[in-house]
Amino acid sequence: MSDIAYKSDIGRVRDLDEDSIAVVRLGTSYSSERTEISLLILADGLGGYNAGETASYLGVKTVAEFVLGGLLSKNKKNFLKEIFVPEKLQSSFWAQFAESKFGPNKKPIVSDSGKKNLGNGNYGNLLKSAILEANNEILDYATENPECSGMGTTVVAAILENGNLYVGNVGDGRLYIVSKDEIRQITVDHTLADGTLTRAVGISPSIEIDTFEIKLVEGDIILVCCDGLTDVVEESRIMEIILDNNPNDACNKLIELANERGGPDNISVIIAKMEE
Repeated sequence: MSDIAYKSDIGRVRDLDEDSIAVVRLGTSYSSERTEISLLILADGLGGYNAGETASYLGVKTVAEFVLGGLLSKNKKNFLKEIFVPEKLQSSFWAQFAESKFGPNKKPIVSDSGKKNLGNGNYGNLLKSAILEANNEILDYATENPECSGMGTTVVAAILENGNLYVGNVGDGRLYIVSKDEIRQITVDHTLADGTLTRAVGISPSIEIDTFEIKLVEGDIILVCCDGLTDVVEESRIMEIILDNNPNDACNKLIELANERGGPDNISVIIAKMEE
């Protein structure tokens, strides 16, 4: 089981918060075996592009719906333990979730490809399929709404189950593992030397997605964040704040520090600690 906190802040310069976050926690029980599953998603709409906030919203919404549908189809006997969805995602998310779970037509919120790619706990493939689905959703929306042409977003999505962490990533959002000895970046930034993004979700029909699988140990802490944090706060200070505080306080203090240092961009943070 993990202790999870999350927060997003507009920063000191931007007029809009173009970031979106979703955190989903599922508790499952089957054949007397209890399993905790957490889904963490962070998307950073591309600053300077049209409708970056719409792209990040669609990215998080689509990934959450797709992955949750896959998890529910895999875990036939389950109970929904806790779910956080940002207010701007709630109506569409819950409408589709309720129709799938309780509606007369039992319409799935995950496509057949998502079910096929789930396999036996193959969460890396599920995350990859979900991000591909988000890419298509954003492209379709931009086609139908020309004023949003060119919009895009970064996406970091992670599934945590029984100490195993599965990660999918496109862009320069980051996932770190923090322990008492080190802070370790798991994702790879898709940027050039000058910081220009080389990959994003929703920009092109063709997209390359990185996936990672990590075995965690007790006491490990997961940090998912956007460049609004890492561009202004060094990793050593991030590590210090996370180790010295509980996840909720650490989120608040990281965002406060980023704002003290100018807050040039939106700042979004998810922190999940493996409980001992």
